[in-house]
Amino acid sequence: SDEEAAQVRAVVPQTRVVVVQLIAEAPRIVVPCEQRQGALFFGGFMAGEDSPNADGVRHLVDELMPLIWASQPELTLTVAGWNPPPSVVQRASERVAVVGAIDHPVRVMSAHRVVLVPERFGAGIKTKLAEAMACGTPFVTSSVGAQGLHLGELSEFLVADEPQRFAALAAALCDDDLLWQRVHERLLALAHEHFSSAAFCASLIDVMAELGVAPPVPV
Repeated sequence: SDEEAAQVRAVVPQTRVVVVQLIAEAPRIVVPCEQRQGALFFGGFMAGEDSPNADGVRHLVDELMPLIWASQPELTLTVAGWNPPPSVVQRASERVAVVGAIDHPVRVMSAHRVVLVPERFGAGIKTKLAEAMACGTPFVTSSVGAQGLHLGELSEFLVADEPQRFAALAAALCDDDLLWQRVHERLLALAHEHFSSAAFCASLIDVMAELGVAPPVPV
């Protein structure tokens, strides 16, 4: 991410550092607000109980969802991702579905109204949030989760570290269709600008230019 690149430059200021963007392409059909419902946590659990995702689910279900349910009692939460550990599986309930691995993450992400990712530790760009941006799915995350996403002014509506604030932002995206639409459109634009294949190619060309390789010539 740009934040990590800045840290590297501070340690080795004479070294050229280039960020190569990841790719999160928009689906062919972007699902409108009225065809979406529920909240989603999406992320793999390869590191088991000590992973950022497992900690995030426990924090979300135990501490944040009760605050959200106070104003959104009908909101359901789907937890999707490969190999959920016991502490995640045990949090399934009438309002929390733990579904494990899914075949079509973009399709599932596009079916939900909001993605909730309260990561409390970790590094780098969170691929699942870049994919949510590409699907135009608004999310609420922590400052850790927002790293490298270029949210700018959208951080006001999408980023919170304090539980009450996190719950308020999630409720607003569930209640306010106009806010949801504004955030949706801006996320699509940001994803195209920063995480499209064109953005990836441009950043890769920058790296190759630093190595003395000429950019490709269109045929």
